[in-house]
Amino acid sequence: MLDVFQFLGNCPFCHQKLEKKKAKILSQKKGIFEVYVECEKCGTSSLITIMKTSQNIITSFGRVTDLSEEDLKKIKKLSPLSFDEVLKWHKKL
Repeated sequence: MLDVFQFLGNCPFCHQKLEKKKAKILSQKKGIFEVYVECEKCGTSSLITIMKTSQNIITSFGRVTDLSEEDLKKIKKLSPLSFDEVLKWHKKL
C-alpha cells in the first residue's frame, strides 16, 4: 500500500513541511490520490494530486486553494459542464 502522506512536500508560502495529521485523502481511484492539507504553521490550504504509475513511478503536484475541505467535497459531487454549457457562457461574455 502506498503511503501517500510521505509525498506531501512543503508549504508553498512558508516552506514548512506539510504534516500527515493535517492531511486528508479526498478521493482515491486507480492509483490517483487527491489529498487536502493545511499548513500547520501558516494555515495555507493545498490540494495535492499524487499518482503512482504502473512502473511504480510517483508523481505529485499541488495547487494552493482558498476552498475548505467541505467546499472541495461538494464540488466533487457536481456533474461536469457540457460543451454546450461552456459555449453558452462564452457567448454571454
